[in-house]
Amino acid sequence: MTDTIIESISARLRDAFGESCAVFTEQPQQGAAGPCFFVSLLKSSQSGRRGRKSVNSQFFDVRFIPESGDTFHREADAAADKLYAALETLDVEGMALAASEMSCEKGEGVQHFYVRYDLYLQDEPAPQEAMESLAMETGVAR
Repeated sequence: MTDTIIESISARLRDAFGESCAVFTEQPQQGAAGPCFFVSLLKSSQSGRRGRKSVNSQFFDVRFIPESGDTFHREADAAADKLYAALETLDVEGMALAASEMSCEKGEGVQHFYVRYDLYLQDEPAPQEAMESLAMETGVAR
């Protein structure tokens, strides 16, 4: 499921920023020239196991490297605005997946955009053996 979410994030980035802004899911061998994005899973957790239900939270880092270091703050701020809108909801295997939490922070020449998606999971019930036959009588008691 993680790979599917990363693919969906990448598609939303291409839609919002166009093909001129590269999207990577693996670190390239040589340094990449901006503008570009790196999408990676930071961590995942599973909690709230109640019966057959649980919540799987996946935390992603979408790193943005701007085209020019001279206009870093302006490009990063504009990118953040687009990222909040673009990653609010993803289409994952035909289901809408809403972001549970989003934030961003600037580092040295890189903007980190953090987004969390919560997947609500339900285990399949164990198959039960069916009865061979069932007899039932109905009537009115007097």
